[in-house]
Amino acid sequence: ARNVIAMMGPRYNPKYESATINSLNKTYLNALQAAVDSGFRTVVFTELHRLDASFSARVAAEVVVRTIRRFFEHYPTSVDVICLAVGADETGAYREQLARYFPRSAQEAVAS
Repeated sequence: ARNVIAMMGPRYNPKYESATINSLNKTYLNALQAAVDSGFRTVVFTELHRLDASFSARVAAEVVVRTIRRFFEHYPTSVDVICLAVGADETGAYREQLARYFPRSAQEAVAS
């Protein structure tokens, strides 16, 4: 990659779960905004929640995909491609959330 935006995900603490979720949301949102401000049209995200093994992949997937969906609602033409580079263990959680927030068919839209 010619350009890299480094991000640090939040450390998960069950006592402050809502603050952790909000922090993860803001981390991805700020990275998307930085990419748009820099004129990047393609963005690749790695799994930030893997930095701390106690962060649930299911919760992280929902936060990440929901954040991307809301970003596209406000800036629909600002980015051409967003790639989520996740491990095999997290693929199912991300596929479930992607079908919910980005349905590809009428059947997926009804199910979501």
